[in-house]
Amino acid sequence: MAQLGMVLDQYADEVVEYVSSPLTGVQRKSEFPPTIAKIVTACDDCAGLVERRNRPRRDVLPKAPVPLLRELPQGSLAQVFVPEEHHRYADLVAWAENAQPVWWRYGNASDGRRGIWVSHDAWNNSAARRLASSTQNEDAA
Repeated sequence: MAQLGMVLDQYADEVVEYVSSPLTGVQRKSEFPPTIAKIVTACDDCAGLVERRNRPRRDVLPKAPVPLLRELPQGSLAQVFVPEEHHRYADLVAWAENAQPVWWRYGNASDGRRGIWVSHDAWNNSAARRLASSTQNEDAA
């Protein structure tokens, strides 16, 4: 009994109360009387839980607000380069006259060619419109 007292004296009161309680303690998990080794294991497990519970939590940083489209710089969503000599260039320039500036910008490619940068959506939709109009023209003929 003195040995058990020496072992339990090393742990916080909260740990000893938890391990010795008939509702949560070591007697619920092993046959009685438990060995000192089982009591030490139960105390170590409980002390680890108490330590993790009492450890300060890391602060979660709030997410930065997503800017509105009108707040983004011109061309920030433009990823497709269309050079001036491309057959769809004129259509995309006409589209850019009415589009929000965030979706397009004039500029140079990495090889120095001048042209317009447009969003993938503008590139794909202008191709779909052109394909649909050419199909309608062929059907009418």
